[in-house]
Amino acid sequence: MAIKCYIAGCNIDECRALRDLLVEKGYEITAKWLDEPFRRTLTYSVENRRHIANMDRDDVLRSDLLIHFATDRYIPGGKFVEVGIAIGANIPVINVGYQENMLMWCDSVETVATQEDAILLLERRILEGL
Repeated sequence: MAIKCYIAGCNIDECRALRDLLVEKGYEITAKWLDEPFRRTLTYSVENRRHIANMDRDDVLRSDLLIHFATDRYIPGGKFVEVGIAIGANIPVINVGYQENMLMWCDSVETVATQEDAILLLERRILEGL
């Protein structure tokens, strides 16, 4: 059975590149938002916003691990909510880059410098039983 990963971040190209790499390695990616074109929240109807919000929540909860791409400057967005959902559900989080939010200091969050480091940590976590 493939390990299920959710990818959160504000740079969709960076997140998609990691998704593609992980899929090649046999991982399942639960983040359906990566399959959609990026649009600002206000361009969606209220009904669509509700659907997407619930889909993102459910996708996080179906994952075994969440990988969060951080930036060195504060960019608000759903990525912090997704990390919070994972922490609340005891889903391990790998934070790549800067610890841009207080949540990144939780015990269940490990921070690494690069995407390559995240993959190495993911593989180590699998060996340890996540």
